Amino acid sequence: MALMKARDIPSHSALAQLVERKVAGAPSRKTINNALTGRHDVQISTLQAIADALDCPLWVMFLVGRRLEDLESPARERLIAMVQDYLKCDSESRHHVESMAAAFAAKTTRR
Repeated sequence: MALMKARDIPSHSALAQLVERKVAGAPSRKTINNALTGRHDVQISTLQAIADALDCPLWVMFLVGRRLEDLESPARERLIAMVQDYLKCDSESRHHVESMAAAFAAKTTRR
């Protein structure tokens, strides 16, 4: 998990300990380990506890395949702010933002 690496968390058990320390009513260490290793289907509350311990919104954990530097500060804060601003937009404004983002992404990938 890129967020573990970004936070210098060396193992699943270290993350489970962090969750236990930082999150009131946290799931057990075994539940956290099972979630991280994919042994069982994961409850949203378990994912939320992990996100809370990592000090990030839950949705950031679903950014599969992102580069580590995309998830570190200040890039993470910029990404969160952009998503929050996007969610505040009306439908027409969202379409405009999406069009501009697609154009910039196409321009960037052609280099």
